[in-house]
Amino acid sequence: MSTDAETRVRLRAALAQSASALAIAPTEIVDIYQREAQAILHADKAREIAIDQIQKRMALEIALDTPECVTFVITDSSKYNQLAVYFKHGHTVSYQLKRVEDGDGKVEAEDE
Repeated sequence: MSTDAETRVRLRAALAQSASALAIAPTEIVDIYQREAQAILHADKAREIAIDQIQKRMALEIALDTPECVTFVITDSSKYNQLAVYFKHGHTVSYQLKRVEDGDGKVEAEDE
Protein backbone atom coordinates (compact mmCIF):
# COMPACT_ATOMS: atom_id res chain seq x y z
CA MET A 1 0.00 0.00 0.00
CA SER A 2 1.20 3.48 -0.74
CA THR A 3 1.61 6.10 1.95
CA ASP A 4 -1.48 8.02 0.79
CA ALA A 5 -3.62 4.89 0.85
CA GLU A 6 -2.37 3.97 4.33
CA THR A 7 -3.09 7.47 5.56
CA ARG A 8 -6.65 7.32 4.18
CA VAL A 9 -7.26 3.94 5.86
CA ARG A 10 -6.00 5.23 9.21
CA LEU A 11 -8.04 8.41 8.88
CA ARG A 12 -11.23 6.46 8.09
CA ALA A 13 -10.61 4.15 11.08
CA ALA A 14 -10.09 7.11 13.40
CA LEU A 15 -13.25 8.82 12.14
CA ALA A 16 -15.28 5.64 12.56
CA GLN A 17 -14.08 5.27 16.16
CA SER A 18 -14.88 8.90 17.03
CA ALA A 19 -18.32 8.66 15.39
CA SER A 20 -19.22 5.57 17.39
CA ALA A 21 -18.00 7.23 20.60
CA LEU A 22 -20.20 10.25 19.89
CA ALA A 23 -23.18 8.02 19.15
CA ILE A 24 -23.07 6.35 22.56
CA ALA A 25 -22.19 9.45 24.61
CA PRO A 26 -25.10 10.48 26.87
CA THR A 27 -26.72 13.81 26.13
CA GLU A 28 -27.88 16.18 28.83
CA ILE A 29 -31.53 17.17 28.66
CA VAL A 30 -31.91 20.83 29.55
CA ASP A 31 -35.19 21.99 31.07
CA ILE A 32 -36.87 24.76 29.07
CA TYR A 33 -37.04 27.04 32.12
CA GLN A 34 -33.36 26.47 32.84
CA ARG A 35 -32.47 27.24 29.21
CA GLU A 36 -34.56 30.41 29.06
CA ALA A 37 -33.31 31.66 32.44
CA GLN A 38 -29.71 31.17 31.27
CA ALA A 39 -30.47 33.05 28.05
CA ILE A 40 -32.24 35.97 29.71
CA LEU A 41 -30.59 36.48 33.08
CA HIS A 42 -27.06 37.76 32.71
CA ALA A 43 -25.17 39.45 35.52
CA ASP A 44 -25.62 43.20 35.64
CA LYS A 45 -28.81 43.25 33.49
CA ALA A 46 -31.13 46.07 34.55
CA ARG A 47 -33.96 44.98 36.86
CA GLU A 48 -36.78 46.35 34.69
CA ILE A 49 -35.41 44.70 31.55
CA ALA A 50 -34.92 41.34 33.28
CA ILE A 51 -38.46 41.35 34.71
CA ASP A 52 -39.98 42.41 31.38
CA GLN A 53 -38.11 39.70 29.45
CA ILE A 54 -39.07 36.99 31.94
CA GLN A 55 -42.72 37.97 31.74
CA LYS A 56 -42.73 38.11 27.94
CA ARG A 57 -40.42 35.21 26.96
CA MET A 58 -41.17 32.81 29.80
CA ALA A 59 -44.79 33.92 30.42
CA LEU A 60 -44.30 33.91 34.19
CA GLU A 61 -46.23 35.95 36.74
CA ILE A 62 -44.68 37.73 39.72
CA ALA A 63 -45.50 36.11 43.06
CA LEU A 64 -43.34 38.29 45.32
CA ASP A 65 -41.50 41.51 44.55
CA THR A 66 -38.92 43.06 46.90
CA PRO A 67 -36.01 45.36 46.04
CA GLU A 68 -33.56 42.45 46.46
CA CYS A 69 -35.56 39.57 44.94
CA VAL A 70 -38.41 38.96 42.52
CA THR A 71 -40.04 35.53 42.67
CA PHE A 72 -42.00 34.20 39.71
CA VAL A 73 -44.45 31.28 39.76
CA ILE A 74 -43.82 28.39 37.37
CA THR A 75 -46.96 26.32 36.78
CA ASP A 76 -46.09 24.22 33.73
CA SER A 77 -43.01 22.35 34.95
CA SER A 78 -42.69 19.09 36.83
CA LYS A 79 -39.16 20.02 37.86
CA TYR A 80 -39.51 23.61 39.16
CA ASN A 81 -42.29 25.78 40.57
CA GLN A 82 -40.44 29.04 41.28
CA LEU A 83 -37.85 31.28 39.70
CA ALA A 84 -36.17 33.69 42.11
CA VAL A 85 -34.12 36.51 40.60
CA TYR A 86 -31.78 38.43 42.91
CA PHE A 87 -30.83 42.07 42.39
CA LYS A 88 -28.38 44.54 43.87
CA HIS A 89 -28.47 48.24 43.06
CA GLY A 90 -31.12 47.60 40.40
CA HIS A 91 -29.11 45.01 38.45
CA THR A 92 -29.25 41.22 38.24
CA VAL A 93 -26.85 39.38 40.53
CA SER A 94 -28.08 35.78 40.24
CA TYR A 95 -31.13 33.58 39.91
CA GLN A 96 -32.38 30.31 41.33
CA LEU A 97 -34.84 27.79 39.91
CA LYS A 98 -36.62 26.17 42.86
CA ARG A 99 -38.92 23.30 43.67
CA VAL A 100 -40.75 24.26 46.87
CA GLU A 101 -42.82 21.53 48.50
CA ASP A 102 -45.95 22.93 50.16
CA GLY A 103 -46.36 20.55 53.09
CA ASP A 104 -43.00 20.60 54.86
CA GLY A 105 -41.44 23.75 53.37
CA LYS A 106 -38.66 21.69 51.80
CA VAL A 107 -36.80 23.54 49.04
CA GLU A 108 -34.78 21.98 46.25
CA ALA A 109 -32.86 24.64 44.33
CA GLU A 110 -30.50 24.89 41.43
CA ASP A 111 -28.24 27.94 41.71
CA GLU A 112 -26.94 29.95 38.80
